Formats: sequence, C-alpha cells, structure tokens
Amino acid sequence: MPGNHGGRRRRVLASEELSLPRLSRDWQDSAACRGMESSLFFAPDGETRRPQRRRVQRAKAVCRACPVRAVCLDEALRVREPYGIWGGYTEEERKDLRLPARLAVSSAR
Repeated sequence: MPGNHGGRRRRVLASEELSLPRLSRDWQDSAACRGMESSLFFAPDGETRRPQRRRVQRAKAVCRACPVRAVCLDEALRVREPYGIWGGYTEEERKDLRLPARLAVSSAR
C-alpha cells in the first residue's frame, strides 16, 4: 500500500512487505490480514454506503480471528491512525475509544 490513497496519506497494513516507522514488525508477521488486499481494510475512492458496510463486515471478520488484534488496535490508537480498519475498529470507532480518555484528562484539570 505505498503512496497515496484518494489524496490521503495512510500507514500500510501488516499485509504489506514495507517496513513501518516506529513499529516492530514482529506482531505484523502474525496478523490475520497478512497477504490480503489492502482494499478490504481501506475505503476505495467513491465507495457508497452499502458496499462500505459489506467491506467493513468482511474486514472485521478477519480481525475477529486475528491473534494480534489487541496489539494492532493499541498501535492504531497510539499513533492516532486516521484511516482504515485496525484491530477490528473503523476510524470512527477508534475516535470513540479515545473520547473517554480525553474527557478524563480535561476533567482532571
């Protein structure tokens, strides 16, 4: 998944054979998505709602069976990955996971 995707930069998946900055590739070697098409985990340009729902369901099914799902999700949250399905969560779902942490920090001030 090198390069640009619909004008947006994004990190490559475990299925890619590129080295990732700031990541150990050990967990990626065990990922269920290894060797799969990245288009399953990242929305193609112009994707409509129904195909998107089907694609996301298929991607999440791969993630549910993944032995490194938690590590993948943790990494996506840590680096604030803006695109794709990581650890079984969409971009919006990952934002929701970070929300309680942001609220806890702001209420502690």
